[in-house]
Amino acid sequence: MQWDKDKISEELLQQVRDLEQLLAPRDLKTRIRAKVLARGVFADDLDEDDGDTPSSRYHRAEQEAEDLGKMAATEHELLSELLPALLQDSTNSKVWNFGFGVGQVAHDVAKFVAQARQLVENAKSGSVSLIFLRGVISGWHKAKPEEVAAFLDEALHDEVWGKWFPELQLRVPLDEVGYKRLLTSLEMGKTPTWQYQYLALGRATDPLTVEQIVTLVKTIASTADDGLAIAIDVLAMVIHCAEEKETDYQRELACYCASFLQNVNWSQLKDDHSRIDHDVETILNFTLAASCPKEMISEMLQNLVAHERSKSRYYTGGRGKLLAPFFKFYPLQALDAIYVEDNDGTYSTALRMVSRLNSDRRETAIREVPLDKLIEWCEVSPADRYIFAAETCRLFENKSEGEENK
Repeated sequence: MQWDKDKISEELLQQVRDLEQLLAPRDLKTRIRAKVLARGVFADDLDEDDGDTPSSRYHRAEQEAEDLGKMAATEHELLSELLPALLQDSTNSKVWNFGFGVGQVAHDVAKFVAQARQLVENAKSGSVSLIFLRGVISGWHKAKPEEVAAFLDEALHDEVWGKWFPELQLRVPLDEVGYKRLLTSLEMGKTPTWQYQYLALGRATDPLTVEQIVTLVKTIASTADDGLAIAIDVLAMVIHCAEEKETDYQRELACYCASFLQNVNWSQLKDDHSRIDHDVETILNFTLAASCPKEMISEMLQNLVAHERSKSRYYTGGRGKLLAPFFKFYPLQALDAIYVEDNDGTYSTALRMVSRLNSDRRETAIREVPLDKLIEWCEVSPADRYIFAAETCRLFENKSEGEENK
């Protein structure tokens, strides 16, 4: 029907249509299995129209999944039968929409969630996903927010739900009570630290003050199991969302970021965090653009450079990228901070710090230094600094059309 209907006769095409109708799901149970539990894109393609775009087809499939959830909400036996499949780790993304429909209409959602708890408790590690329950809680909150609040109060201290608490709490907009619940969950230590990464999704921290965000980030960073990496991820997303905030909010956030970068323990970061360099660069650019005091800039630089000179530096390839924002905003301070003689009288460490490739354009961090500032710095000690500059910057650029060689 998708690829060959223009190549066959009308008679054969009608036979295919008849076969499709014969095989099509007819009752609620089979419709749910076909439209919600089917994996991949098959569920989206079942009712394709000639004028459909992939986007319109996907959104229609989402709405149909929600409608099916509303229809199934009162079919208790059917929901109980389907629940194990709805909680499987590799489900279709539309189980969220289905759960959203269930949560809005079901009469006793708390009882149904308790049934799900039993399955989650007895499941093998890594075999369960709460995407369906996220949808249920979102729909439940839309219909009966007071019941969801009571559930979250209990879930916080529950032996099963406590391990998944941030994922559950962040199905509803964060308020003062929700913020305090998250702090309590951190203090209790029942929840794996990775769960707090949900704070970096869906503008979750938007309702919070900078003071509240700082408290959460500090507490997450102090936990074991990659807490610092997760705190950096959350902080980078807060910064990304800060563009729409007021000036006072941005200024307060930048002050905290400066303090954070002054004291961050780089040795706690492992070398398998592929996004960490991007997140740190986001924090650095935001902080340095806010015109921090020179003393704070110096301490941030010294913290970063001291770790690079240590034996425990967390990875060898991305340091130039992290130094690039300093070269952009505070070039002379950055050059002075890295240009320190090694014990053997060479500047090998300084060269290594800035000579790592910074991008797919094969540029180093020195690229960020304005030319006049680089020359000003070199003139302090021309005999050695010009050599260092020549070893770390691009000396020639290809001419653009209509331009002379530079």
